Amino acid sequence: MKNWATIETDVLVIGAGLTGLRAASAASRLGASVLLVGKCKSASPDIMGFNAAVQAEDSTVCYYRDVRVSGAWLNDRAISEQLVGGVTAEIRLLEELGLGFDKNADGSYHTIMTLGCTYPRLVHAGALTGVKAMRLLEADAARLGAARRDMMVLELLLDGSNLAGAVAFDLPSGEYRLIRTKAAVLAAGGCGRIYRRTTYPPGIGGDSYALAYRAGARLTDMEFQQYEPCCFVYPEELAGNLLPTTLLRAGARLQNNRGEDVLERYGMRIDSLQKGELAQAMAAEIAAGRGTEHGGLYYDVSILPRDLLVRDHSIFYETPLKAGIDLTTALAEVAPCAHTCLGGVQITADTDTGINGLYAAGEAVGGVHGANRIGGCAGAETLVFGGLAGARAARRAATDGFVCSPEKLTGLAKGSTDEAERLLGRSVGEAPGAIHRELGDIMTEHAGLVRSQSGLEQAAVAVAGLEDRLAHSRLGSRADIPLYHSCVNMLTVAQMQVASSHYRKKSLGVYSRADSVDAAAATRYNTVLQRQDGVMRVTTVSRFD
Repeated sequence: MKNWATIETDVLVIGAGLTGLRAASAASRLGASVLLVGKCKSASPDIMGFNAAVQAEDSTVCYYRDVRVSGAWLNDRAISEQLVGGVTAEIRLLEELGLGFDKNADGSYHTIMTLGCTYPRLVHAGALTGVKAMRLLEADAARLGAARRDMMVLELLLDGSNLAGAVAFDLPSGEYRLIRTKAAVLAAGGCGRIYRRTTYPPGIGGDSYALAYRAGARLTDMEFQQYEPCCFVYPEELAGNLLPTTLLRAGARLQNNRGEDVLERYGMRIDSLQKGELAQAMAAEIAAGRGTEHGGLYYDVSILPRDLLVRDHSIFYETPLKAGIDLTTALAEVAPCAHTCLGGVQITADTDTGINGLYAAGEAVGGVHGANRIGGCAGAETLVFGGLAGARAARRAATDGFVCSPEKLTGLAKGSTDEAERLLGRSVGEAPGAIHRELGDIMTEHAGLVRSQSGLEQAAVAVAGLEDRLAHSRLGSRADIPLYHSCVNMLTVAQMQVASSHYRKKSLGVYSRADSVDAAAATRYNTVLQRQDGVMRVTTVSRFD
């Protein structure tokens, strides 16, 4: 272990998407020094808006019920209450920072109806809500002194049960860094890249889940992987790009290769439709041989008013247009793709992870959505829990200080990078990229949208085999070190999803089992996963609230 440069900060925020930016802003506003680190492009630019009960006929009570009903009442009650009760204040904060949300002529918010909602709730700023919110929060955090670095956190360092710091890889320099911190926020959520096709950009493979797991935190409901129903499958350059299901509410049609309306075939009503239900019906239709030649269904949005596509949904219209697909005249070929992971780190309502000084927010956490997420709540949770976690971390930093000396922290980091260094310059072995691609195939085929006991068993064996191969892989240069660690994390997260799925025998929400047991045999429970004595252990906890 060489003498790594050490960075000291009050609060370390891991993940530079909307959740991380909100956490950095919140912590900075309370006077903490903040280091915000990120390794890749986030999924936040695709956020269409934030669900909030702002319409006169709506209420937080109705909103809360929609969240719990959608989640099959598996959500953590206190966390769901935080979500619905805290988002309006977050919208006000963004307005104070300069975000102009779309308004009606009477000055009320213009809201969009999303799947799973009783009333229109999606407060938005045109089609670029996520992009605009990120810019404003990043500027706010920077104005208050937060530092931003392109880094990948490789390991959290604990002194007993207290967070002491982290080992990171500095992407520009190719060198390791030791980060001494008083508190940290896990905000690098999502794991879509463990699948072959996903709506998420490269690099989002579940780093927060793996970091928390190795640190000893509990994770809950990792089997609940949501699929975005309508994502391009053709042409290949558009694969994974989504077309929002809100367009179904506006009159768009989803058709099979016979021209039949898929919603009508499956008796689904748009006013009560959930994303998980739609994705599973689409998968069944494609499997029955009624899909397109590229393995999708036809999404006809050309029947909608031109301005609705070109102006109001420009972010979704312009990308396919660059690939030669004009949605005002052409049909889109779409199929479900891996999207939001609804499981994650188990937290209290104020974002505590059970490890002193470590907090988690956004898609890094579980318990917010339960078995299914209503449209528009992914954005809302980034703001609400990002703000809570950043504030909690700042307050701890102000009262508790560093938990160990720099010398002891260096000792805690010993050995954390040995494996990657051992693989550097090897002349034999395969590259981590090949292992990552094979993982995507394995998870898609055996632990994807529809799962079964036999498929999960095959996935468990195959993922274990990839772990062994990764241990004998080769890294051509230091530039391969982040990919190696990303593969380590993705394999761990894949094992989490497979292990948790073994305990969920019945289809529920976004979770579909081809061999689902009889409904009467099912009980309402959450899966809880934790590393104990170096082994991944899963238990179930009955839910009564």
